[in-house]
Parts: sequence; structure tokens; C-alpha cells
Amino acid sequence: MELVWSVLSGTMLTSFRDIEPHRIGTVVFGGRSEPSFVAQPGHLDWLAYENRAARILEAAVQLFEEQPGS
Repeated sequence: MELVWSVLSGTMLTSFRDIEPHRIGTVVFGGRSEPSFVAQPGHLDWLAYENRAARILEAAVQLFEEQPGS
């Protein structure tokens, strides 16, 4: 799995390298609310297993907080 930070949009894209469809979802940062994970419909079953969506969100927030200047 890959996490790619998009500075301009304040999002982190989550993707598989070798599985179609590649995009798992997007973690949205910023604004007045807490970060949230927006899942792509093609992976909803996979995300529901073992609370994977929450684990992806947690990993993305941790990476975000480790950035210099955050």
C-alpha cells in the first residue's frame, strides 16, 4: 500500500500498487474538522475487514504529524 501526500489539496491518497482498482481512498486534512477517510467503492468490503479504514486513517494522521512544520 502507498500513501501519497498532496500538499496543495491537504489530502493523502491511499493506493494499492498491484491491485485494480489502485485507489483505496483519500484522507482529507484541514479545515475545522478532524481528518477523515473517504473510501472508494471498489474496496469497501476489504476496508470493512479488521477495521482497515480506521487503521489507514490512523497511519496517515501519524505521518502527517511527523512532517516538519506540522
